[in-house]
Amino acid sequence: MHLLCLSAFAGALAIASNVTFFGAPRFSLHDTLPNRDSHGNVLIAQDFRNTVDKPSCGGGSSANARSIAYYQEWNIRTRPCDKVRPSQIKIDGLTQLNLAFAYIDPKSFQIRLQNPQDDIVYREFVELKNRGIQVWLGVGGWEFSDEGPTRTTWSDLASSPANRKTFITSTLRFLKEYGFQGLDVDWEWPASSSRGGYPEDTQNQVNLMKELRDALGKDYGLTCVLPHDNTFLQGIDVKGLSQHVDWFNILTYDLHGSWDENNPAIGARIRPHTDLKEIDTHLEAMWATGVHPSKFTLGLAYYGPYYQGSEPDSELYRRRYQCNAIVLG
Repeated sequence: MHLLCLSAFAGALAIASNVTFFGAPRFSLHDTLPNRDSHGNVLIAQDFRNTVDKPSCGGGSSANARSIAYYQEWNIRTRPCDKVRPSQIKIDGLTQLNLAFAYIDPKSFQIRLQNPQDDIVYREFVELKNRGIQVWLGVGGWEFSDEGPTRTTWSDLASSPANRKTFITSTLRFLKEYGFQGLDVDWEWPASSSRGGYPEDTQNQVNLMKELRDALGKDYGLTCVLPHDNTFLQGIDVKGLSQHVDWFNILTYDLHGSWDENNPAIGARIRPHTDLKEIDTHLEAMWATGVHPSKFTLGLAYYGPYYQGSEPDSELYRRRYQCNAIVLG
C-alpha cells in the first residue's frame, strides 16, 4: 500500500530468538489453519473486511520518505558475540534510527539509562546524525511491561497531571543532554490487563501524548507504537492520539512464535512471524479508525527466529547456535 512506508525493528542488528516446538503434528504449510477461513484469511476478534476502504496502490505519498530502524543498544552488554556498535550500523536507505530503549524509574517517573554503561553507547549513537539521518530515543518496550517492578509504570505515570509533568520534564532534559531529535513512546499496551494496564489508560495515554506534544513543540519529533493485534488495539484511542503524533509505528512482526504452542487456534505449528497476508487483515482495524494512512508506518523485521531441532547432547549446529544468530541457507 503506497501510503505506508517501512520501519524495521532491530534493522541494524541481526538478532534472532531461539524458538523450540515440541510434538508438532505433520502438516503442510499450505494447509488451512484453524484461525483462517477457506480462503486463507485470518480470523480476528472483530472482522473489518469489506467494511472500510483500503488505500490504493501507487506512488506520490510523502510517507514514502520514511525509512526507520530500531537499534537495540543493550546488545553491547549482553550478546556473547556479533556485537554491533552504533558506528558500525549501515545507514544506507535509512532516514531515521530509534534507540531502543531508555528506562523509566517506576517510583520517580524519571527517564534514565537502563545501565550506566550505556552512556557511551548513547553518545556514539547520536553522532550518527552527522551522517545525515535523524536519531530518536525510544522509551519503554515490550519487556518493560512484563511482570516486575515496571509492569504498571506507564499507567502510573500517565494517571495524573503531576506524574505526567515529572516524566515530561525529565524526558526533555534527557533529549537535550544527549542530542536526540525525537521521542518514540513504546507503551505496550494501554488498558490491557495482561500487560499491566487499566481501563482509564485509554484516555490517560491521549492526555500524556498531548502534553508531550505541547512540551516538545516543533523542536522534537513525537511518535508512538501501535499493536498489530486488534485485541490490544481496542484499548487505544488511535483517532485521539493522531492529533498529537507525527505518525504511528505499527508493530507488524512477531505475529507468531514459541508462544503459539498452547494456542488452540494455531497449535504447535511453525508459522511465519511476519506474514503479509495476515498483516493485511489486521490493518483493516487501522483503516476503520478514520486516521489518514499516511500517519501509519508499517513495521517489518530485519531479523528472524530459528528453532532448535537437535538433541542437547548433539554437536549438530552447536557452533552456530552459540551466538543465537540467524542461520541462512
